[in-house]
Amino acid sequence: MTARDKEKDYQDLLRLLQEKETYIDYLENLTLAQANVLNLSEEERKNADKTIRAYQHLQQAAERELKEKDNLIRAHESLMNLSSSELLEKNAIFHNILEINQYISTIIEEEIVLKKTVENLIRAIKFDRGVLYLNESGTLLPKAFFNLRPEDLDGEAFRFSAGIIKRLTEEKKRIHLKNERVLVGGTQVRLSLLAIPLLAKGKLVGAIYADILDRNCAFTDHDLEVAEIFSTQALISINNVILYRILKHDAITDRFTGLPNRKKLEIDAELPGNKLLALINIDSFSSINTAYGLEVGNHVLKELALRLKMILPDHSTLYRLSGDEFVILSRTDTVTPHMLSAGIMNAASGTPIVCEDISINLSISVGLVQNEEKNLLRKADIALKLAKKRGHGYAELYRSEQDFVNRYKEVFVWVNKVKEAVEHNRLLPYFQGIRNNLTGKIEKYECLVRIVDAGKVLSPRKFLGPAKQVGLYSTVTFRMIDKCFAFFSDKPHEFALNLSYEDFCNLTLIEYITDKLKEFSIEPERVIFEVLEETSQKRDTLAFEFITALKALGVKIAIDDFGTEYSNFSRVLSVQADYLKIAGSFTKNILTDSQSLKIVKAITDFGHSIGTTVIAEHVSCQKIQDKIMELGIDYSQGNLFSKAGPTLI
Repeated sequence: MTARDKEKDYQDLLRLLQEKETYIDYLENLTLAQANVLNLSEEERKNADKTIRAYQHLQQAAERELKEKDNLIRAHESLMNLSSSELLEKNAIFHNILEINQYISTIIEEEIVLKKTVENLIRAIKFDRGVLYLNESGTLLPKAFFNLRPEDLDGEAFRFSAGIIKRLTEEKKRIHLKNERVLVGGTQVRLSLLAIPLLAKGKLVGAIYADILDRNCAFTDHDLEVAEIFSTQALISINNVILYRILKHDAITDRFTGLPNRKKLEIDAELPGNKLLALINIDSFSSINTAYGLEVGNHVLKELALRLKMILPDHSTLYRLSGDEFVILSRTDTVTPHMLSAGIMNAASGTPIVCEDISINLSISVGLVQNEEKNLLRKADIALKLAKKRGHGYAELYRSEQDFVNRYKEVFVWVNKVKEAVEHNRLLPYFQGIRNNLTGKIEKYECLVRIVDAGKVLSPRKFLGPAKQVGLYSTVTFRMIDKCFAFFSDKPHEFALNLSYEDFCNLTLIEYITDKLKEFSIEPERVIFEVLEETSQKRDTLAFEFITALKALGVKIAIDDFGTEYSNFSRVLSVQADYLKIAGSFTKNILTDSQSLKIVKAITDFGHSIGTTVIAEHVSCQKIQDKIMELGIDYSQGNLFSKAGPTLI
């Protein structure tokens, strides 16, 4: 019969099904139709025979591989040759086949599918013991059992059968033994067995094993035919199991990192018990993508994921939510929020991430929540926002939602003040003199930003943090450059402006500074840009290249608050800093704290050894100044000589 003839036969049978009221529901519920076969008349039974052949063609259409189609056709055709009486006797077999097909149409939990496959095979052919195997990493592993326990497979009673499974794995062919004499517990018994490989495109995906133990009975040829049908059905079921595994894995897994995703976190977070959740966000990650490209950004994400996995506490899981956010969920009461956040910070920022010739030192912010029953992720996000409000590189523990609301109201108040100050030209520079300790004269000035609100002059401590959060910081920097360059354009003094890491991420700032130097005809050597030690010590290419670009303009670089961070002396050499400004927290205590005195002396000696000018900040009284002079520090800055104001002294 040609394929065209088969197709015509299929169409005729399909029309017959549609015309016959008894079988209107056939395609929707094959099981019900077959269950009624015992009540059919002789004529209707003939129609039922045609109906079964129609089922055969439907199965053909479902199969993808020609070999599987042919096997299925032959198996069904052998059943179609049964007499009416045999058809009645084998009604249960058809019922079982159709029951399996109900599971094929819907992807369900694999244990149910595999167990149902074995149960239906039991109904179709009588055997004593049965196992369904799946191939995992090249090994057939038992997944469903009948009259056997998993531990029985390693016992003497299954030793011979285990050898059969090993042989089947190698040969990938059906094995049928009748009344084989085997030794069990020192006694010879008869064993009939059937082992059928489940092949898909020539690949072994599983196997069906059934045996009859110590009975004068063996599998018949007809049993073999039925078992072959079930092997085809089982193969489809197993493929569904594999597909289900893949879909389930993809549904709860981040494809990029291989970590559990947000969906999996939502499931795990609902489980009872102690929970400590840390929401991790990379600060200014978009700047990394902008400066170096997506490939470098992707490398940073994967490297951070590896580092975080290495520091996971026991009973903890790492998730990737999306973009630059990760989560650690810990289920142990031995880890405190401080311990977890410290480990996270050290893993992310302890050493630079290197991608080819690019070195990046990450800054991350962390929001934590502990022992909250509901909405853990949302509460951790609240804590993360509070951490970012403080700046980069901070961790915050969630306390209460009202606390968050109150603190954010304050942020928005200051954001509005900054916006209004920028729009109405109420952002202005204050100047604090820097005294040359050799000549006793004020030779330089540091420019400090202020805003005027309701007639009051406000310090940057209150408004710069909110400005960073909403992206206004660069606007403040640009306005300060405009005003200070204009102010000092006709004056002889050197003047210093502060830059932050956010400024380093602004790719237009170097060009802007270059244009302003030309516009106001200012000698570059009169301009000093101060960067915090924390910023200068960031061992990434972005910070280093930015400082190098500034130096190329001819301006000078000062490391501000030196001594408060890592005090990496080799890094100071690499950036060729012109000034080291000793942190005021050490300067103000040099008369009462021996450690502060030692630090100030060490910084001074180091600065002079490399030809760098040293400036002491926060000089508030004459006794401190006398000590500074004794140590040989080059410049002093503080209220003793000059309070910050809108004019020069």
